[in-house]
Amino acid sequence: YLILVSNSCNFTYINLSLTSPEGGFKYIASDIRFLNASIKKAKINYRRKLTHKTIEEIIKIEGKDNAFKKIYFLNEDEIDLDSLRSYLKNNYNSYNKNHPEMRRLIRIYDFLQNRF
Repeated sequence: YLILVSNSCNFTYINLSLTSPEGGFKYIASDIRFLNASIKKAKINYRRKLTHKTIEEIIKIEGKDNAFKKIYFLNEDEIDLDSLRSYLKNNYNSYNKNHPEMRRLIRIYDFLQNRF
């Protein structure tokens, strides 16, 4: 099994394995970090610029074509899922579909949409 967990908005994939007769899970390894050390540092600096920490403000500052490079600097509780869905739906295109930040933003959206 592969599951995504979050602590302090540093999203992490965790491999889980059924190990007990009761069907419990055991953590095996952390695989993927959404935010590496340099991105975490950039996040701190960028957030200082924001008056309102929202997707709409980032779009206003960065423009709709480049906002995907900064939206993931928002904390989990600052991301409005409907706004993110709308942004991705209206701005996913051939220019950015293979961009690492767009792929990261999509993974974050998937996590937020499917968290339990």
